[in-house]
Amino acid sequence: MRLSLQLFTIRDAMAADMEGTLAAVRATGLDYVELAGYYGKTAAEFAAILANHGLKVSGSHVGLDDLENHFQTVVDDSEALGNQWVIVPWVSEERRNWPVLAKTLSELGDRLSTRGLKLAYHNHDFEFGPDQGMRQLMANAGEHVKFQVDLGWVLFAGQDPAEFLRDVRGKAPLVHLKDMAPDLDNPHVVAGEGAMNWPSVLEACSETNVLFGAIEMDRPPHDPLTDVKTCVQYFRARGLN
Repeated sequence: MRLSLQLFTIRDAMAADMEGTLAAVRATGLDYVELAGYYGKTAAEFAAILANHGLKVSGSHVGLDDLENHFQTVVDDSEALGNQWVIVPWVSEERRNWPVLAKTLSELGDRLSTRGLKLAYHNHDFEFGPDQGMRQLMANAGEHVKFQVDLGWVLFAGQDPAEFLRDVRGKAPLVHLKDMAPDLDNPHVVAGEGAMNWPSVLEACSETNVLFGAIEMDRPPHDPLTDVKTCVQYFRARGLN
């Protein structure tokens, strides 16, 4: 599993000083970043900036509406960025009819596959409610739909992330490496300071051949770049690169 960073974690720093922030990310030793927009740049412009800092793209979060309504732009952007993984990061409540969503994702995954791209769906905690939406999606979506399992949200929902990864073996080549402390007002903590059983989870990632693990904190508890550096050091100490 290769380490990456979801740039949403450092969104304010990216907006204030993109070049300096990306230089700081590269200084942690990271080779990959995961995208959630281009901060006012075109995809080609953003790709050039990343390349200047020695960074590559492990995946890009793209809204479902954008994927449906601007499909060719998503394809073109992915090509410009050298990106293989198009990741749907969230769906609104009105889209949470799981069989219908599975069909929609299947159609989009099939279309992307003809363009040399791969589709993944990223979870939060609501997919693990009474209707078990995540498992419905995994059971009903076609072969060209994979999943980015946000380990922190699985934990927050009261499930064992390592057990879940093993249960869905082969369907989740991507994860978000997110620790959680569910009892805190801000449950988003740096790796190692929450309730995640990282030895068990990292073993499950290895067993299930996860390709990329993207560090993410929705609301970093301290200075975001410092928290990212702490997380990178934590995971590198446990054999990830």
